[in-house]
Amino acid sequence: MTKKKEKKRDLNAEAGVSYDDLDPFKIACLEAARKMLGRNLLKAGYRVLDWSRGESVFLIEKPGRHVIGLTIEGLGTKNQVPEMLAADRERAIGETLALQVIAEELEALGLSPDELWENVGICNANTVFNDMASLGVPPFVFNLFLAIGSSAWATRERRRAALIRGTAKVVEEVGATWGGGETQRLGDGQVGEAHAVLAGAALGIVDPPDLLIRGDVKPGDGLIALDSTGLHANGYSTARGVARKLKNGMLTELADGTLYGQALMAPTASYSPFIQALISAGIQIRYVVPMTGHGVRKLMRLQLPYDYELVSIPKPQPVFDLIQRTEQATDREMYETYNMGMGCVLVVRGKDVGSVLHFARVSGFGMRGIRAREAGGVTKNKKGERRVIMPSRLKMEPFQGSELSIR
Repeated sequence: MTKKKEKKRDLNAEAGVSYDDLDPFKIACLEAARKMLGRNLLKAGYRVLDWSRGESVFLIEKPGRHVIGLTIEGLGTKNQVPEMLAADRERAIGETLALQVIAEELEALGLSPDELWENVGICNANTVFNDMASLGVPPFVFNLFLAIGSSAWATRERRRAALIRGTAKVVEEVGATWGGGETQRLGDGQVGEAHAVLAGAALGIVDPPDLLIRGDVKPGDGLIALDSTGLHANGYSTARGVARKLKNGMLTELADGTLYGQALMAPTASYSPFIQALISAGIQIRYVVPMTGHGVRKLMRLQLPYDYELVSIPKPQPVFDLIQRTEQATDREMYETYNMGMGCVLVVRGKDVGSVLHFARVSGFGMRGIRAREAGGVTKNKKGERRVIMPSRLKMEPFQGSELSIR
């Protein structure tokens, strides 16, 4: 009897986020935009760099002068974690002594629901700036978008101040200017009364244009992995569902002693300053891949017939292990959903790998707890296909180009 093929699981889709449904819409938008040919830009002396459509940052060029990059990004549902953490803390009061102690310590650690919005602000801004860094665009101006279900949301002064503080901190760190933004009240079921939707947009300038990262990856290039600080901003629909399945919810203790909710609120790492420092030092970066919504499959983003072979990658933080055990997910399902400890991958010339690693050590980048490591390399695929080959210890079949439908 022929063995019935098991249906492939999709952790994101199970949590209500189906990229199979979302990606065709994104592709349709790109096709509609491409048909416009940038006619209006030509009148102003600019041209569209068409190869940037589908990248994390859209580019236009004033030939011989400069390149302007524009990006917009949303945070997702990470900002719902503080309220879930607060609810579990309130529930813990009056239960076991151990849980009461944990609940009381949260405030002392700065993990009150309002103060955690500083991390929300950091994460929201860094999702934008990390996208800009993927093509080496230094951010120039940032705007914040906030949609709330009730006007009363904005009246909690500590939460409001924390969000502003976190946003301003990152904008200053990357050398940009905060221009302003937009706040909307979207009630009537569009956004829950206790919830908010966060996003941001940024504009950057590359001057001179030859400093731009153009995705000119070649066989023999090296892969350098930069550690993540945790989930960053992806996979939170699943992660929040995990909390609901745990007896102690967000107060569940992880193997390293941190709480589940605490780990989920770790600020997204900022890669832009490091990448800009490498460019300023004259180190050529071929490409940068933020490990976001499609996990390690994002390495195949460029439509090039290459194998991206990973040999040494970071060990995932304990928060990923808890999610995997609770969801009974395979390694493959986790690596196609989460960054698994690898927040960003740089593609550089093979001869420059040592220089980048040395620069990471002496620049102070690692002092923020983010390590750079040689992860593998790029080779030409003999069949003209795209693949991501995982470390042999994981005993995992390669990811195929057909598993990533969008750039």
